[in-house]
Amino acid sequence: MDTRKRLVLTDHTLSVLTEKLGYPKLQDWQVTLTKHILDGKDVVLTAGTGCGKTTLLFAPLLAFRLEDPMAIGLSITPTKALGRDQVCRSPFSVVAILRPFQERSAMLKGIPAVAINEDTASRASSNEHRDLVNEAINGEYGLVIVSPEMLTSNRFKPLLNNQKFRDRLRLVFIDECHLVEEQGSDFRPRYKEIGQLRHRLPSFIPWIAVSATLPNDQTFNQVMVSLGFNPGCYIYNHLPIDNPNICYLPQFFEHPISGSTFLDITWLIPSTITSAADITKSLIFCNTINLGTRVYRFLQKLLPQPLHSNEVVLPYHSLISDEGRLHVMERFRSGATRIVVASDCFTWGVDVPDIRQVIVFDLPSSFSKLVQQIGRAGRDKEQAYAITYAPPWVKDINKDPDDLTKREATDLHRREKMCQVLRAWFNPPLTSCPREVFCIHFGDKPSHPTNCCIKHNLVLPNMVPEQSRVMAFTPKRTKGSGLRSDGTYAPFATKKDGLLRDAISDMISTWTRRTWDEVRKKNSLLPPTSFLSQELQDHLCERFHVITSIENLSSLLGDWPLLEQHKTRLFSFCQEALKGLDDLRKEMREKYEVRDREESEMEKGHSLKIRIPIQPKTRRDESEGEGLEDGEPPKKRRCKEL
Repeated sequence: MDTRKRLVLTDHTLSVLTEKLGYPKLQDWQVTLTKHILDGKDVVLTAGTGCGKTTLLFAPLLAFRLEDPMAIGLSITPTKALGRDQVCRSPFSVVAILRPFQERSAMLKGIPAVAINEDTASRASSNEHRDLVNEAINGEYGLVIVSPEMLTSNRFKPLLNNQKFRDRLRLVFIDECHLVEEQGSDFRPRYKEIGQLRHRLPSFIPWIAVSATLPNDQTFNQVMVSLGFNPGCYIYNHLPIDNPNICYLPQFFEHPISGSTFLDITWLIPSTITSAADITKSLIFCNTINLGTRVYRFLQKLLPQPLHSNEVVLPYHSLISDEGRLHVMERFRSGATRIVVASDCFTWGVDVPDIRQVIVFDLPSSFSKLVQQIGRAGRDKEQAYAITYAPPWVKDINKDPDDLTKREATDLHRREKMCQVLRAWFNPPLTSCPREVFCIHFGDKPSHPTNCCIKHNLVLPNMVPEQSRVMAFTPKRTKGSGLRSDGTYAPFATKKDGLLRDAISDMISTWTRRTWDEVRKKNSLLPPTSFLSQELQDHLCERFHVITSIENLSSLLGDWPLLEQHKTRLFSFCQEALKGLDDLRKEMREKYEVRDREESEMEKGHSLKIRIPIQPKTRRDESEGEGLEDGEPPKKRRCKEL
């Protein structure tokens, strides 16, 4: 039975908490729920991203610490980045979990906090011969942040079983609790096992579960049951989840995303930029690391040459080292990096307040995940935009089912199987809009702020790709494809021409760069590919042998906007290069022929041994003095060398 004295949140205590948390004032709901937690009650909160949900972790724990300096709080988070963010934002002294475990630094106020996960525990053990679990048992930390995998691991059991730790434990905080049911089976299966912790801890310890995307429906009840929140035994508070400062802009892809070019987002890096500051601070979410890597490389191509090495665009995913991800986060927070291309690990709880645009690139697995991702935008409450892209098959078409083509029928079947809230988000009814779909799903009262959505905004950000860029990356390659050589030069198509093809590609690239350096304006930072696109360079390389006349060149590069200005110079370069390459090819082939003749003569100089089967000798032959050779068995086929 709990013999602890329940805490009362006095005006003096509230003043101390507010000062330590660094807030001018706590919101009414934060004060009310903190009182319930101090009274030992379980609390469930659903509220929008960036509204201050983690105050329900820090405020009660600080109050418990004022009463008992050895009080401890336990927080369970889905990602390492979120754990690090909680540590770094806590009003306590901080152990930076993504830095090497050296001297504890960044002393703020109060007590140390630590995140214990597979990486931090292993690193502390191998690098400094430290055991973070034992340090927590010994009372060195007041806030212990763990992943669900670590929580259920054998390494963490000594902490949960230690009586001193259990006596000092004052609360359990579960962040992003919707993951228990929404993605518990495939994303983080250990999230489903969090509720089992209740049986291992004293029953009087209050549990706090928070989420920005927990709908008030059957899913809510499933999460409560899984976490052990008994009906009527917890306080539930629902705040508006919609962020009125975010403008919702669902889009459909107009260009393919399976290759290495992504024309739908070329507007992110305008061709007119003169510095990194001209790029709007943006976060791009990709479903896979592979897609994210390709998007990152494409955006790098759009940058002016002087900005290529400045880390203006950076990737962020789980295959990057902890130190690497911390480096990306620090640069992004400071504004030095303007665009981050991220995977799911940036989705939950990471707080970078001044992200002006979030781009969700491709269809997410659920509507809740979409909401978490777009919720990274505008956490400073300034105007922000959420641009979400979906493949064309998601778009509803107004057509009788009997009139659908086979492809349209297949797309309809896919739409019927997908998340219907997501479908409505991209295809809102005529009398509705994406924001209304959002609000109705989460039980919020629909509203239409000044910058509402794609249906209600008169002025929208420019998301139309520049035509010059579209042409540069997707030239029509039908022109010149039927050109045939006049016989002057043979194609560079054989296996032995591989080195020559590489040389052609290098020469074209060099010509493009040198010409661009001469003709570009002094204040232009655009790369050489804005002058002659990489696709056109590749096309020129493939058909290089047919450029025996200026007419053939014009036909081959008919889609190049600058052809008339530079065709004479380019043709002169091609003629000179072709003659040199053809002479080199003849010289190389002569060497190949000499080598082949030498090899042929060497083979003729060796005696050729042929093994043919002959019939074995009979016993009668043996008696006549023509017996078998030593070691040869009788009555078996054998061979002799001739």
